This record gives sequence, structure tokens and C-alpha cells, in this order.
Amino acid sequence: MATRQSLLERVKDWKDRESWTEFYQIYAPLLFRMARRFQISEEDAHEVVQEAMLKMAKRLPGFSYDPAKGSFRGWLRQLVRNEVIGRWRREQKHHEQRVSDEAFSQNMFVDRLADPDALDFDELWEEEWRKTLYETAKERVRAKAKSRQYQIFYCAVVKEWSARRVCKDLRVSLGQVYFSRNKIEKLIQGEIDDLRKVLE
Repeated sequence: MATRQSLLERVKDWKDRESWTEFYQIYAPLLFRMARRFQISEEDAHEVVQEAMLKMAKRLPGFSYDPAKGSFRGWLRQLVRNEVIGRWRREQKHHEQRVSDEAFSQNMFVDRLADPDALDFDELWEEEWRKTLYETAKERVRAKAKSRQYQIFYCAVVKEWSARRVCKDLRVSLGQVYFSRNKIEKLIQGEIDDLRKVLE
């Protein structure tokens, strides 16, 4: 995988589809989940992702990576915060214009959307960032690990099956369950460590 700095340099070129695909696969799920955490509709959350990506594409050519001035992730967090709050405010204004009954409006809207200013955006961002790292690492391990070991790990950890059920349904020994689970978990942690070096 390219270093963070070289990936950021490469995505400054709109024509570099491979780099943009890699960039999108890493960051789009994070942006989408952040929008959904504020109860923005799934359709609008996809729009938040597209708008944020478009803004990044426009701003990245002038972006200089300087660790002394802060991380790219910090810059991205602020951009996403602005997008989420902007979308929330537009939805609120649109809803208030459509519904004249104030009591009905408050009941329907407040239940549906969480006010970004009332929640700890940074805390939610860190939580979703950890999930992004884990999910990205998990997918990378799945692509290169032995399929049987990953299947055992998936059933035991992701599906949360008991060790006994994994043994019975997959016809493996208890030792194989513990070995595969530990092996895949170590590989995932290694991928997380590598991702942190290039993304944080």
C-alpha cells in the first residue's frame, strides 16, 4: 500500500482512477456512517459522501501534507462536520417550511434527526474511525488469508457463534477454532497498525 503522503499526492490527479478507488474505499464508509449517526436518511447520507468527496477532489490539488500543521484526518473531520451540520440544517429548514403545525413538526423532526451541535462530533468521529480501521483491515485480511481460517474466525467472532457450534457446523476441532481465531485477529491487528501509519 502506498504511503499516506504518496496516496494524497496521487489523488490530486483526477485521472488516477486506481488511487481514487483506494481512497474512496477507505474513506467513503467512514463518511457515510458519520452521516447516519446523525439520523440523516440513507439517501441523503450517500449525498453527503458524494459532496464531501467532490469538495476533497477540488481542494486536494492545493493541499500540502505537513504533520506539524495537523493530520489529513483532522482536515477531513472538519470537512465532514461541516457537511453533516450543513445537511442537518437544510433538512431542518426544509421540514419547518413544509409543516405548519409546530407541535407536529417538532415531534416528527426531533425524533428523526440528532442535532450535531448537541452531540460530541469528535467522539463519534473517533468511534467511527476505529470501526473504519477495523473493517478495512478485516477486508484486507479476508482477501489474503486462508479461506478456511477466515471462515472459522468469521463464524466465531463476527457471527458470535459459540466454539462448540463452530466445531459442529464447520466440522473442525476446538484447537482449530482457537488457532484460526487468534491467527486472523493477529493479522487484522497488523493491518490496523499498518493503516494507522499511512492514514493517521
